[in-house]
Amino acid sequence: MKKIYYILAILCIVPMIALGQITVNTNQTNNALIQSLGGTGVTISNVNITGPNNSFGQFSNGANIGINQGLLLTSGSVQNAVGPNPAGNQNGVQNGAAGNGLLDGLVTGSTQDACVVTFDIVPSGTSINFNYVFASEEYHQYVNSQFNDVFGFFISGPGITTPQNIAIIPGTNTPVAINTINNGQTTACNSNGSAATNPQLFNDNCGGAAISYNGFTNVLQAQANNLTPCQTYTITLAIADVGDDRLDSGVFIQQGTFSSDNSIVDFHFEHENGTIDTEFNLCEDVFLDGTATSNTGSFFMDIWRVNADGSLSWLSAQDPNGWAQGSPDLVNVTETFVNDANNPVTFQAGVTYEVKIAVSDPNCGWVEETRRFTYTEGQMSSAFDIVDYDCHDGVFDVTVTAEDSAPNQWWRVYETSVAGSTSGADTIGPVTGIQGGTTTTFTNLDPTKFYYIKHGVWTNNCPWQETRIPLTPNCCDEFDSADFSLGLDFDYDFQIGNYNGYDDLGATHEWYVLSSPNETGGPYTPEFSTTTTGGADFELFTGAQFGVYYTIVHKVISYCGEICYAQVQYQKEAETLRTENSAVAAEIDCCLVFDFWPNGPGEPEEFTAAFDIGIDPQSGTIQTFVPNTYPNNSSIEHEWTLFSSSNETGGPFTLVDESTGVNYSYSTAQDGLYYFLFHKVKSDCGEVCFAQTICRNCGEADIAGSCELCGVIDCSLIDEIKESICDAPTSLVYSCKTATLNWEDIPNAEGYIVEIIWDDPTCCKSSQSNSPQQWSVTESKFQLPYINVSGCFSWKIGVKCKEDIVWSDKKCSSCFTKPHEPSPHEPGPSDVKTVAKISPNPNDGNMNIEISGKDKTDFTVSVYRFDGTLIKTFDKNRIETGSITINWNGKSVLTQGMYFFVITTDTETITKKVMVE
Repeated sequence: MKKIYYILAILCIVPMIALGQITVNTNQTNNALIQSLGGTGVTISNVNITGPNNSFGQFSNGANIGINQGLLLTSGSVQNAVGPNPAGNQNGVQNGAAGNGLLDGLVTGSTQDACVVTFDIVPSGTSINFNYVFASEEYHQYVNSQFNDVFGFFISGPGITTPQNIAIIPGTNTPVAINTINNGQTTACNSNGSAATNPQLFNDNCGGAAISYNGFTNVLQAQANNLTPCQTYTITLAIADVGDDRLDSGVFIQQGTFSSDNSIVDFHFEHENGTIDTEFNLCEDVFLDGTATSNTGSFFMDIWRVNADGSLSWLSAQDPNGWAQGSPDLVNVTETFVNDANNPVTFQAGVTYEVKIAVSDPNCGWVEETRRFTYTEGQMSSAFDIVDYDCHDGVFDVTVTAEDSAPNQWWRVYETSVAGSTSGADTIGPVTGIQGGTTTTFTNLDPTKFYYIKHGVWTNNCPWQETRIPLTPNCCDEFDSADFSLGLDFDYDFQIGNYNGYDDLGATHEWYVLSSPNETGGPYTPEFSTTTTGGADFELFTGAQFGVYYTIVHKVISYCGEICYAQVQYQKEAETLRTENSAVAAEIDCCLVFDFWPNGPGEPEEFTAAFDIGIDPQSGTIQTFVPNTYPNNSSIEHEWTLFSSSNETGGPFTLVDESTGVNYSYSTAQDGLYYFLFHKVKSDCGEVCFAQTICRNCGEADIAGSCELCGVIDCSLIDEIKESICDAPTSLVYSCKTATLNWEDIPNAEGYIVEIIWDDPTCCKSSQSNSPQQWSVTESKFQLPYINVSGCFSWKIGVKCKEDIVWSDKKCSSCFTKPHEPSPHEPGPSDVKTVAKISPNPNDGNMNIEISGKDKTDFTVSVYRFDGTLIKTFDKNRIETGSITINWNGKSVLTQGMYFFVITTDTETITKKVMVE
């Protein structure tokens, strides 16, 4: 078994290694291989490759060395370049090929096993550049030795009389080689970095997965400058062994990077907002920016579809005949080709398109460049960000910015009745006009109201999408102080100044002056009050008395809330008493002001919930009058709760009514019942409660005098009475047809107890006395667990209250009817409405069931086994004649024994015993 595990482990490891290896391909034609190097602004021709078989080819999967795909030239074999790197040196391939004269000029000695590529190239600009990586098996042992494999990239042509090597270290004229880029020399696999040369450009590959060479350079760029545009140059790419042919090297040249960046034709694609890209949403238009293209007076443009196999299919050219005057500074590519009169283009998601721009240059002749873009699935986002709130003058402004630069932007603010809601059901209506643009600002919104912003986007290609975000202004962050400066002149006038009046919140200010003979405060006498707006200096109070302590209270009120501040002044021989000596000073609870002026500025009045009460003995209408209506305090709330009781001292109670409003009225009071009315007054400062009792037509008794609950009460008493109310149910209903008990829900009930006495002698024609059975339930209904043969029982409901169980009255339930002499608890023969006959009886399971009666009504026949198991159910509609017969062959389900046939209507139930033999 261990051998199997070992083999499985190898099989698992091999694919993992392969994932990091380069792959090589030597099957391409020489021309196709070199043409793949071409990028923008260059034309390649006259390709020639001289080298042993398998010494050059295409590579891919080279992400680990920095170049994913391209041309590989070696001094040995491309197959030997495939990783991983072995523990020791990998012997090279002795190709027996000659060296190269250009490479000989770069080294001391001669070269051998050379692989050489030559081709002509025409740049459309003044430069040529491309990317490459050099790697070698001679790292690290042969660093700084005569065994120094060599490679070079040579260019010759107009202005270059001697072939120039452009494979040089950036910023120098030093050729790239083992001796010029390394991490030092060592006989081991890894080098310690001593005596290293340009180590920042080197990568140790000991144990590497991608390639077999011991080391490789960073991705470098070869570049030739000062070229003549549109002239032909010759490129020579060469690599060879030096000194021996045992260890090999390779150079990796990136596909598509031979380019001339300063071509006379240059352009890119961008979104409508100017962002450069090659992927576009099908909902938007693609724009072409060709401002880098030389203006020759006109330009040619056409478009191609890139097929799945890489081939191209021509689609259209811009009108007329592909030519347009001027320069392609900014062209709407989508609009141009969709509206083409001869070959309109229908763009599709997931398709790549190639656009060609060409000009006719006096020096270069016909010069063209192609670029590609891809359309993705159509989608837009109407999401947006709230970027700024600005609160001022009691209003606020909000600025929003869309996340998507869709061409069509739609904005509006709506008022809603529910904070945080964006639902149409809660929307009151728009409060601003419709605005556009990627960024917009809404002004002069009311911070006391609820809003949301609705933002929509759409294009000609994609439908409307919208996002709604509720507004939560934060204007109250610095609403934290009502401090002020205070002075008292020798005319005993108070002067206020140096106060920030919260103008941005639209605040109002209440000022109060209280006098006291005591320097530590109290008892207080209200002297003066006023209301102002803004924070300007003003004269607060004139006529202060000599030798009196004055407390000045300042309340700031806005939609952010309210804050209060107090200072104390005392005038005696020009001496001022500091506020620290007063019990009412500095930051104070605003409810302290309410104690003196519950109605706001004006005469002080007691904060109370007391009220007058009366009742009309004829109509039974209870009415109240509240002397203190608190007119200047809109934050005050009133709550009324009415209980009834048969006891004049109160309890047990029944909740009769609840209401809000300053005064209260109830119109249907009953004779002989005592009514207890509770009044709760609530404000930000707390709550107070008052209770009175009254009775309709109860004589001259002073019921208020005997009521311990009346007068000023603790407000928690109201909730205690509500929680204590737990009545027994009075509406007990039994459904004969469904065998279900039902009763009304009881407030504050924690559950119910169902008690049943089968064949209760007090209800049924029975002499036996059965024990009661009980079930606990949570709902106000109960399904009988099994059939009762006699069909008669009594039942009652116990309500589980907080501290006790309250029982209903017992109720008799007998739906079963038989013609007999009436008893006090059973119906007589005249009450029988339904007659049932089953024949033959006994039988063999095949029988007729005949139902007849006075009234047309639906009925159910249920067949039970003797032990109470349900066998069969028939649901029937009574026919117009008042009778129906059911023919039933029950042999397949009935065995020998006794069965009960229960015929049930909405009002009665009949039980028949049937024998099956």
